[in-house]
Amino acid sequence: MSERLFTPRFFVMCGFSFTVFLSAFQLFPTAPFHILDLGGSTFSSGLFLGFLTYSSAFSAPLTGAYADRVGSRRVLIGTSLALVV
Repeated sequence: MSERLFTPRFFVMCGFSFTVFLSAFQLFPTAPFHILDLGGSTFSSGLFLGFLTYSSAFSAPLTGAYADRVGSRRVLIGTSLALVV
């Protein structure tokens, strides 16, 4: 018999992922306006969003390899603590 998917741990992880992505994607539409309010140029606000997007895309394979080496549970706990701070 296969293991159940919809366990309490599954719903906790779904809630955590939803919260992290919600907070991250609230930054995208508002960040350029905050940068402009702080005196930045439109170029610097575009540069910020570009760096944010490309850094997440380029760090994904490195993070995946690190999780394979160290263990996904330890990486998840470490990144969760880093996000809390």
